[in-house]
Amino acid sequence: MKKYNFYNIHNIIRVCVSKDISYINDIDSHLNFFKDKNGWDNPETISDIVIKSFESFSYDDSRNEIFFDDYVFNNNFLIRTAAKFAVNLSSSKLKFFMSNLTLPINLILQLALLKKGYSFLHCAAMSVDNKSFLLPAFGGVGKTSIISSFASEGEKIFGDDLCIIGNNRVYSYPQDMSIYEYHLKIFNNLPNRAFSYFRKRNFVKSLISPFTFFGKKANKLINIVLSRYYPEAINIPLVDVFGKKCISDAQDINYIIKLNKSSYNDSLKLDNLNKDRFVEFCSSVVLNEWSHYYNILFLFEASVANKNTFSIEKFFKDTSDVFKENFDNANLYEFNINYKTKPSDINNNFKKILNSLK
Repeated sequence: MKKYNFYNIHNIIRVCVSKDISYINDIDSHLNFFKDKNGWDNPETISDIVIKSFESFSYDDSRNEIFFDDYVFNNNFLIRTAAKFAVNLSSSKLKFFMSNLTLPINLILQLALLKKGYSFLHCAAMSVDNKSFLLPAFGGVGKTSIISSFASEGEKIFGDDLCIIGNNRVYSYPQDMSIYEYHLKIFNNLPNRAFSYFRKRNFVKSLISPFTFFGKKANKLINIVLSRYYPEAINIPLVDVFGKKCISDAQDINYIIKLNKSSYNDSLKLDNLNKDRFVEFCSSVVLNEWSHYYNILFLFEASVANKNTFSIEKFFKDTSDVFKENFDNANLYEFNINYKTKPSDINNNFKKILNSLK
């Protein structure tokens, strides 16, 4: 058992990950909150998701079906040796053998969640006075700023970017938070390493800035080097940003408030929301997260076409169906924000609106 990391996500799905993979830290940044130190017996049998290195994968190549280009299909696995990955998406237990994280961990989790009737929802979510508030929005609208203002007052949060919904409940998914330099002015309790990181990044930028005069190619090379060693954001666990007691576990879904920001919204106001349109919006946003990786899902669907064990159309439909079922009993609104509005004004007005709803 020591050769695996175990993650138990709300007793909905269990994940075991081989410790010898090179991307274990990437997975841990998403799932560290759910790490199970004790693990469980027979991990490859009991776990809903098994992730191991490609080097540990073995198969009888005499049974290969040459499928497409350098892809082969063998015993329910789509295999690409050149890219060092093999995936089985059609069994009740999902198995991945990869030398690199060929599919994002959240997409892998979504595939498993849908089998149980759950789904990710792209939103910030919090609990205020024992009522849950889910805030779906595109990036940059202000959802993180809003929940941070509540968290700083002692309210609990489910996550700042994704949460899990199912059975008319919202479940926390507190993956590491991407802290950008502008967040230094928003959050009051960031750990010192965040400030230290951006001081170093700005110092490195100042050293290399004179070389930007050497043309576009030099500029491109400088940006590549900077993004590799000092990316624009640093990942920090939510508990290090908001405190150890800030995470709420699970709660009935009460209010869902879609955040809109645009130039034609001339005020901060709350409007009722059409459920069908909202389901389409939420489905599009969460599914767009993984659009660059759907080629692998399409190839797997084609490889099992005669068995009807996996369909990307069903993957899309199941996501939409979870939203339809879980939005039925929720109060649906949209909060319209003018793009020139200051974050402090957004937060203050949002608090007034929540008081009016309670």
